[in-house]
Amino acid sequence: MRALQTYQNTLPFIDHVSPLLHNRIYQGLVSTSARCGQEKDALHYLGLARDIFLCDFLNDPSYSFADRGVSVLHMYEGLTFLDLNKPQDAWDAFAKGDGLAPKIPIGAFTRLEFLNLQAKSAVALRDIELCESYLGTAYSTGDR
Repeated sequence: MRALQTYQNTLPFIDHVSPLLHNRIYQGLVSTSARCGQEKDALHYLGLARDIFLCDFLNDPSYSFADRGVSVLHMYEGLTFLDLNKPQDAWDAFAKGDGLAPKIPIGAFTRLEFLNLQAKSAVALRDIELCESYLGTAYSTGDR
């Protein structure tokens, strides 16, 4: 609850920060709202995060070391749906990146994260075979 309140305290200043930070604040609001059970707010901020994500972050001085890329957006989306106990929506969000057969450019560590989160979603969907498939791939990928 305290993290949500902290993110909410930044809203009056949101138009005075770079698009990259703007997006990060919305992602924080998405996550903390979902964890606090505020589904309507979480989905509202998810929409705003998607909208601001379309901005050009390349000119932001923090770009080179920030969590960025469409994979991060899909990851936050999936985590939000897991927190809201909507495993099929989470699965659909993680599938936009897909650890088994990546559909977007993602690094090795991000791919492992997708595989693990997809396995977690499969458990929530009560699909143990699917979970085993993703965990097996994560395990074999992690050995490299």
